Amino acid sequence: MTVYPEGTRFAIREGTRVSVSETGVTLRHPARQETLTGLTAAQSRALRLLPDGPQTVFELASATEDTEVADLIERLADAGWLSVTVRLGYRDLYTLHPTSYPTERPRGVPWAATLSKYATLRRDSVSFLLEHPKAWCELRIHDPRLLALLDGPGSADSNVPIPIKNQFTEDLLWGGFFVGDPYTEDR
Repeated sequence: MTVYPEGTRFAIREGTRVSVSETGVTLRHPARQETLTGLTAAQSRALRLLPDGPQTVFELASATEDTEVADLIERLADAGWLSVTVRLGYRDLYTLHPTSYPTERPRGVPWAATLSKYATLRRDSVSFLLEHPKAWCELRIHDPRLLALLDGPGSADSNVPIPIKNQFTEDLLWGGFFVGDPYTEDR
């Protein structure tokens, strides 16, 4: 189970339409479609709220419904239906924007993991944008303190909390920006 920090905001993937009916909720994107059935009232309500813009699990559910809404949000994020913006306090750190169907989440980050030589980092008017031709998402880095972590878990220290560092490196590997063994790409 992925545990994003409490202030993490989730939004429906750009270009996705949400249709609510008596039988369930259908998510439609030009590349795919999925119908969710057996949802609780809280989960259905959260899905109706998601198209309104980025929101936290707390904003999508009451305190008694947090767990069931959090489970749904995790399932949707892992399936590439949501953009995920990790925050620390009121500051956005980075955002995963799905562009295709994600791979399965890796179990831990190898110590030798490092940025793929095919990844590109550029700055635009909003933030830093990390891209890779084989990645299933784009990664926007809003906080430049995270740039020091692009060389892998053993790289230069950055003054962000350890759980954020760990989640960031896991998301870099999951997104396809990190390689577990840098020598594999050279072969």
